[in-house]
Amino acid sequence: MWPTTGTREPNRPDAWQCRIERISKRFRSPGSRSSGASEAGDERPLLCAACRSVVTERAQAIQIDGRHEHAFFNPAGVAYELRCFRQAPGVNVQGEPTADFSWFAGHHWQIAVCATCGSHLGWCFTGPSSFYGLIGAKLI
Repeated sequence: MWPTTGTREPNRPDAWQCRIERISKRFRSPGSRSSGASEAGDERPLLCAACRSVVTERAQAIQIDGRHEHAFFNPAGVAYELRCFRQAPGVNVQGEPTADFSWFAGHHWQIAVCATCGSHLGWCFTGPSSFYGLIGAKLI
């Protein structure tokens, strides 16, 4: 989470949140849905955009902090749009868990890469709940 100085008015987002929401809208394609729900009968798995290996299934989509999709900046200022999933059997988790710069309060993160090609797909978060935050643009 990003530190802020001072206080902000209730029900008024801070500057970072406004910027994140604008970037999230820019990443979202016109036909995308933020709920993560699949169309009736759409049982197609989600694939790694780099190698087309199965990463997870649409049925694994979950909401974290009330949303399936989240937009964040890393400390270097790179924006990411994440989609949250309960399980992602097509990823390997790398590195030691860390709470440094965690986007989800109380959670530690580790890098999640495609189990087939090694492409960076997102992060595995552990804490009060465990889930995968996968980069929407890296899934097809």
